[in-house]
Amino acid sequence: MKLLAPIISIALATMAIGAEPGGQVRTEFVTLSLGKNEGPFYYRNDGEIATLSASSKGIGAAIAYNGSRLLSLYGSPDGLTERQVGETVPKPVAQVRLPFGEDRVLLMFSNPGGIDKDAVTLNATGISSDKMKAGDYRLFNMSKQQVLVVMNEQKAVIEPRSIADVSDASWKSDVIDMQVQLGVKDEGGPRRVYSSVWGHRPGRRTFLFIFDRSDEFRPVEIRCYYDVPRLKEPGPQD
Repeated sequence: MKLLAPIISIALATMAIGAEPGGQVRTEFVTLSLGKNEGPFYYRNDGEIATLSASSKGIGAAIAYNGSRLLSLYGSPDGLTERQVGETVPKPVAQVRLPFGEDRVLLMFSNPGGIDKDAVTLNATGISSDKMKAGDYRLFNMSKQQVLVVMNEQKAVIEPRSIADVSDASWKSDVIDMQVQLGVKDEGGPRRVYSSVWGHRPGRRTFLFIFDRSDEFRPVEIRCYYDVPRLKEPGPQD
């Protein structure tokens, strides 16, 4: 089990590996909405206006990106057109600073609710295939509780609003049954609040999101999404 940065710091990561001059990055990203379906949004990719959407049903197909490290999304193409001096420039619907040195980035959309029901929060986390491999799990604890996760023989204690990676060598090659259990702190110690058997597939990476629930007996819920990592491009000796 490997602990990663708190979720609130994802968009602020500033590793300079693989940086291009002028704050430009070359990567690819996939999208996921943790609320309702989002988009279409408009942004600039390789100098052209492009569209981007996010589904709450699963992680979207990878999109090759070459552009500003500060990704700005607009509600219409009008936000990306040239302006005359003195004209009002529309504000982006959402912005996020992309991490450097990642061959793939997960863009996560969420709606904080409140007064502005159309407000969009956007976070970005690197999911390079050399760091998170097929068969691995990444857990996002979006709740306000410390959560204990048991996955077969592996265990992880994840603090509120934090991330952990869970992996095992046996998960890399075989289709297996995965016993998944969640526990939260109680007066008498950890209390199990979720238990199920999942089908594990070694060819995909799994992202688990844990949220609070207003239920005494099951105070957290878990959502599961999948992504297939990039295949290594063949080299001259392959």
